[in-house]
Amino acid sequence: MSYILVTGCNGFIGNKLTNVLLEKGYKVLGISSSPKTTIKNKNFQYISLDLTDCINIEKVFSEYSISTVIHLAGIAHVKKGKKVDWNSHYRINTLASHTVFKNAVKSNADVLFASTVDVYGTEKNNQFNEECTPKPTSSYGKSKVLAENHLKKLAKGSDSNYLIARIAPVYDKNFMNDAYKRIYLKFPTIAFTVGKGLDYQLVSINNVIEFIIKWVQSNKEVLGIVNVCDNQLVNSVDFIKLEKAEGRAKKSFQISKSFFNLVELFLNTIINLTGNTWVLKFRANLYKLINPPRYSTKRMEKLFTPIWNINNTVYKSKSKKN
Repeated sequence: MSYILVTGCNGFIGNKLTNVLLEKGYKVLGISSSPKTTIKNKNFQYISLDLTDCINIEKVFSEYSISTVIHLAGIAHVKKGKKVDWNSHYRINTLASHTVFKNAVKSNADVLFASTVDVYGTEKNNQFNEECTPKPTSSYGKSKVLAENHLKKLAKGSDSNYLIARIAPVYDKNFMNDAYKRIYLKFPTIAFTVGKGLDYQLVSINNVIEFIIKWVQSNKEVLGIVNVCDNQLVNSVDFIKLEKAEGRAKKSFQISKSFFNLVELFLNTIINLTGNTWVLKFRANLYKLINPPRYSTKRMEKLFTPIWNINNTVYKSKSKKN
């Protein structure tokens, strides 16, 4: 039996995915830059390796029979409390990914690449499907788009199938940073809503894991680009109620959308005068906060229908939605 290679196997998604694959009887080859791993299984082989080490990445593919690559490793907006610069994003998310993809295609392995909905950027209607042209505003999103393009180019005309999973902001009971950005001014005490509340599109880690497993089991039935999101939106008012029931969000209040619009106008003036990239990024994040994007899930639902939402993942994690 060939291996499923999981890059970033010690990470937030990678660790859980690897354990689920092993439970289902797959052989998994895990790569991470960490010296050790907590994963223990007779069908698991671990390699401590920096993905920017192109020589040793090539060696891995030459020494192991790999049928599928699930490429999760990457670097997001912040690492160890520090903002990540463009050079780091490009080196890790783009160049290292190119090395992985090149060797996967050379070995005729199929590839699932964990990309991000951040590649879409912002538009006036903020409605996105997989046919939309990416217009990322962040260096993270830009580095992921470049990696996507490398994969598409390398796989064209080859025997390797690929799927680019554009994943929404992920949450889990022990990982709520991206979700909390939508409701907290100061965690865990002071929460807010934009106006009377807005609906946000996120994704449970359980839906991400189950989608990937389903893709592997379906013999790569769905290919190309797929948005991976919950099919239930997270309403900020309901979200705060759930937090209050847990003893958090003791204070909450509304901030009018018109106030945010004034802030956006002020930021536009600064950008026009200075072209400051940090302000540009802040404006993009503010825009998504007050004009939540919507991502089509029609293509995803050809293969997989999500059953997890924020309630049964975080607040009632042992029970699934009826």
